[in-house]
Amino acid sequence: HIEIINPLILILLGSTALNTIIDNGKVISDVRGKWIEKKIGSCKTLIISSFHPAFLMRQPDQKAMSWIDLKMIRKKISDLKIKIEK
Repeated sequence: HIEIINPLILILLGSTALNTIIDNGKVISDVRGKWIEKKIGSCKTLIISSFHPAFLMRQPDQKAMSWIDLKMIRKKISDLKIKIEK
């Protein structure tokens, strides 16, 4: 499905998504906030991981880290000149 959509950016929320798309050995707290370039089929996309919303409900002190991730995503969208329709 990712190859069909061919996204420029893929945002993974939580360790399940991270382990499915990137690698089973990765830990979300080590990988979050870092851009990873990955080829999925014929699709080459930039991937960033952040905490899952359910985790943030249990650990509200981690919301600051997710906010940093969201600002990084906003900057990358601007840098890549991705048009967002409203």
